[in-house]
Order: sequence, then C-alpha cells, then structure tokens
Amino acid sequence: MPTLVHLSDLHFSEIEPGSDDAIVDAIRAIAPDVIVVSGDLTLSGRRSEFLDARRFLDRLERPTLVVPGNHDIPAFNLAQRFTRPLGRYHDLVTDEREPTISRPDLCVLGLNTARAYDLSWNWSHGRFSERQIRAADAYFREQAACPFKCLVVHHPFFLPEGFAGFRVVGRAAAMLDTLGRRGVDVVLAGHLHRGFWRAHEHVATDARRHMLVIQASTATSVRRRGEPNAFNHLSLDGDSLTLTPWSRESGAFEPQRPIRFRRTKRGWSDDALDEPGAP
Repeated sequence: MPTLVHLSDLHFSEIEPGSDDAIVDAIRAIAPDVIVVSGDLTLSGRRSEFLDARRFLDRLERPTLVVPGNHDIPAFNLAQRFTRPLGRYHDLVTDEREPTISRPDLCVLGLNTARAYDLSWNWSHGRFSERQIRAADAYFREQAACPFKCLVVHHPFFLPEGFAGFRVVGRAAAMLDTLGRRGVDVVLAGHLHRGFWRAHEHVATDARRHMLVIQASTATSVRRRGEPNAFNHLSLDGDSLTLTPWSRESGAFEPQRPIRFRRTKRGWSDDALDEPGAP
C-alpha cells in the first residue's frame, strides 16, 4: 500500500515559526514511501533561502521528488533571472530537470512550469512547453503497467472562485489530454496557497476517464490566504485512494477528515466523488 506526502509552497525565508519542525515530526509519524514538493521552496530565490530549504529536505529522510516554482527564480538579480533562472535551484536543491520516481506500485514525474518571464505584467504565471508534453507522453507510455501514475507541477490546472489575477498553467488542455490518454491517476500542484481537489474527465474517442487534480495549501509560509498551513497525505490500497489533509493551527500538524475515492476501469468514477471538492 504506497503512501505519499505532498508538500507545497514552503517559502523559506518567511515561514511560520516552528512549522518546519512540525512537518518533520508529522512525516516521521506517517513514514510515507515518497514525498513530493510542488515548488516555491523559497520566497525570492536567494542563496540563503535555498540553503534553508536544502537543510529542511535533508531532515525528511525519505525519497523525495522536487520541482521548482516561480518564486525559485531570482526576484532581484535580473541578470541571473534571464541568464540562469534556475541556477541556484539546480546547484543547491537538485540538478534533476525532470525528476521521476518509478516503483512497481507508484510512478511519479515532475515537470517545471516556472518561467523567467511572461508576456504579461505578471511573471508568476506558468506554462508547459510542447517538449514537456511530449516528455510526459513518453514517460507515462513507458510506465503503462504502473498501477498508480502521478504528475507533479507547481502551477494549477484549475482555479477556485476568488482568484482574480491568477490563471491556469499554459497549455493545460494539451497536457490534460495527454495525461488522460496515458491513464494518469493524479496531478499534484500548488501555487495558490489553497487546498482543494477536482475531478477532471478526459474525453477520449473510446472512453471517459477521470483523473484527480489535487492542490496543496502552503505548508509553512506566513501567507496562508485564509487557510492554516497544511499538506496532503495520499494512501493507496488497491482501487481505493484516501486523501487526508494535515493542518496546523498552532503546535503540531494534525490529520483532518479523510476523503476517500474508488477507482474503476474508467478512472475515478463519478459515483466515487461523493464528497465536496473544490470550493
């Protein structure tokens, strides 16, 4: 029964005091098989922030897959932003460009959606390249026999109400089409500092298939947007998936009400989605 912890939006150097220690304690209690971090390890992409993030990751002592977020591109050093936008991230966190964890019971691919600039006033927006869509198609084609397939990115595929100024990740529709054709089960993302899930129905020529798109709140940042610091715990047991948010008002992280899903041959079937999802 594989288990996975999903952290996002750590934002060293502006974290809630004690939140990093509390996460380490919670993860030791859960003892997940895999930890994924869906971007924004830092606040401004400074070297000192990356060093803090690296020390935190080392304390987790579990197999970990990490992707960058838009805050991991230097905010103030414009020369580095345009010439080597993820240089510090790759030097101090991981040199993996498209990390994977491939186990008999779990296959995870991470892709970078952060970009150094955008053709708008807001450079925080993310997008996929056409090459990344092909890479996802190739990886999940090779892992066709894997019983649980997961993509990890920073930017969202869907937005809840009240997020004016944000937008979904660029080329979202093309990526969702690819993931649906390859039978991907779950997409994990962050960026919004809001935890929710949504079922996406991929309409193919021969079938409909649901995948779950799960957002994590910020695990440690002081910018909580009306929610406590939180992370997600996913547990698989055959054709059942349990999603348990863990949140922290103060002190320790505590598990909240679990949400359970049932998988059929067509993915996450409508009749399994009997809990309220996205706000």
